[in-house]
Amino acid sequence: MRPLASLVLAVTLALPAAAPAADLKAPSRIDAVTVYRASARVTRVTRVEVAAGDARVLLEGLPAELDDDSIRVEGKGTARARVYGVSVEPVTAGELLLPEARAAEEKVQALEADDKALDDRISVARSRAKFVESLRSTYSEERAKNLAVRGVSAREWADLAGFVDGQLAAVAGEVRKAEAGKRDLSRRLAAARAELDKLNAKRGQTTKRVAVEVAADRAGALELAVSYVVPNASWQPVWDARLLPEAASVELSLLGMVSQRTGEDWAEARLALSTAEPGRGLWVPELESLWLQKAQPMPRKAMPMSAPAPAAAMPELARRKDLAAESREEAAMDFAPMEAPEAEASMGLLAATFTAPRRETIDGAGRARTVALARYTLKATVGRTS
Repeated sequence: MRPLASLVLAVTLALPAAAPAADLKAPSRIDAVTVYRASARVTRVTRVEVAAGDARVLLEGLPAELDDDSIRVEGKGTARARVYGVSVEPVTAGELLLPEARAAEEKVQALEADDKALDDRISVARSRAKFVESLRSTYSEERAKNLAVRGVSAREWADLAGFVDGQLAAVAGEVRKAEAGKRDLSRRLAAARAELDKLNAKRGQTTKRVAVEVAADRAGALELAVSYVVPNASWQPVWDARLLPEAASVELSLLGMVSQRTGEDWAEARLALSTAEPGRGLWVPELESLWLQKAQPMPRKAMPMSAPAPAAAMPELARRKDLAAESREEAAMDFAPMEAPEAEASMGLLAATFTAPRRETIDGAGRARTVALARYTLKATVGRTS
């Protein structure tokens, strides 16, 4: 009878080893951003084809400052997959940029070799020109010494001069062509070296990679939405009030000034501005009672009497009247006013969220962008007290 340990070992060897989860690099784009007063939640979307079984969907090149605990994942697709976990891994940019840096180095080396080949062509052409010049001098000296023995015909001198001139012209043309190639090659080489320097500068930077562990029942497409919170993003409310005396109203506009230095550009993203402050404890202040009292009359100040306009100001007054008349004529024409779309406002219990009417682009260099949020029209009466 075989021992139990041997049976267990035999069964273990007979079972196939579990296949490791396949790593799938999924290019993603920023689809939506919700900006808070001191941070932002960025949502990236990606689409990937998965096979049946376990897989790890990798989103690379994310900001190193993202909050690991803030990651949320949602998905759908024909693969009928389940999400089992999410991990965040710091990645040195040199690992990701290694193939690109190697290709850039090879490009620079190839261009440098071409530049060296052009230098060799110029050197050979100029050496040939010197040889032709020396050949002409030597032939002329030899013929001059032997003129008494045999004379030189005009045709012979013409053939010599034509040969020398043709060789020198060919050399000059080849040198000009090589120098023109060197100028063009110099521009390409400078651009290639600048690209290589840029890649070398980025290789020391650190980014993060998000790995989403999924298990698919069958092969198919999978669409994932991965969101995370990053600092160095904020927005400030800006109020703009305009008095309209003709309409007896005040137009009050609410604008949102957004800026961010997260290291990634928000290109064509659905932008929302929220007054919420995530990650902070809730503290409800104690409200004090306010009692309405009868308004007290304000002391009036004596207004200086207006003096009549001097005679020198009469032409200026007439010009202003003409401009006012022209403005009234233009206002009477049938012009369609420009519309100012407003953001969609969602008022919650503790915060308000304004969703921009269109997709916005905000770069990661800190340049602020102002977005129109809401506009209110209030009644106003313009008067003057004497």
